[in-house]
Amino acid sequence: MNGCPHFPKLKDVPLIASPGINRRSEIAAISGCDPDKKWILLSFTTLSWNDDSLASVEGIVDFEFFTVRPLAWKRRNIHPLDRDQVTFSDVIASVDAVISKPGFGILSDCIVNGKPLIYADRSDFLEYAILEDAIKKYLKHFHIPSSDLYRGDLLKKPEKASGNVHRLRKLLGWAEILWLPAGLLKWLKQKIDREAEDEIL
Repeated sequence: MNGCPHFPKLKDVPLIASPGINRRSEIAAISGCDPDKKWILLSFTTLSWNDDSLASVEGIVDFEFFTVRPLAWKRRNIHPLDRDQVTFSDVIASVDAVISKPGFGILSDCIVNGKPLIYADRSDFLEYAILEDAIKKYLKHFHIPSSDLYRGDLLKKPEKASGNVHRLRKLLGWAEILWLPAGLLKWLKQKIDREAEDEIL
């Protein structure tokens, strides 16, 4: 906005968002999911996942994923929620983290609810650079390449040794934003160091 001649008077405004209410037990009853697993909201209007992508997500057994209708799939660990039953802000307040593409609305919701954001590229959005700066400044965050997102490769186990370091670093990123125990974080970092040495050798 700096240097815009048509708007000489600029004024900062607060976030246009309100914190939601944690309704985890109620959502668990509605969806039949496991309240003791980590919960992730897939915050997208549309997301082009094919059967292979969905199978990859379904293979992530330690996580429960949620969508807000009309986005919905019939998979064991993907649960569509109705806004008439649970408001969007309450869904965000109830999950452990959000996966989305950066936008002003979802960024504000994550900030006011104190939720980590796992975000994919949005290079076609003019404000992407501004939003990414805000993500890095105000949120626990982890970047996932769009190619991984569209494959459903959110946290897939390595299939071959040459991919171990990449996968472990991805796992570490998730672990850090989800506040997993310090002992586990230390173990992951040590394992990454060992794997990196093996790949170099």
